[in-house]
Amino acid sequence: MVRHRGEGRLVRSAGLKDQFRSASFVANRVVFNIAGNKYRLMVVVKYQWRMIYIRFIGTHGEYDEINRTRRLESI
Repeated sequence: MVRHRGEGRLVRSAGLKDQFRSASFVANRVVFNIAGNKYRLMVVVKYQWRMIYIRFIGTHGEYDEINRTRRLESI
């Protein structure tokens, strides 16, 4: 669950972008750059249920390969 500054409430996409500047919104997913863009974390956020689903964790290179082969749609 994504929490906003420990307040215990799930943030919406604008608040998510404010708190995590490395977050990018791609289709219905949120992609986070981690460790200076060395790694990527892709999640689907279900705000109404206050849940996130992790769809991908890996290096930037692995993410780019998946993106090149257009497999992101199936993740």
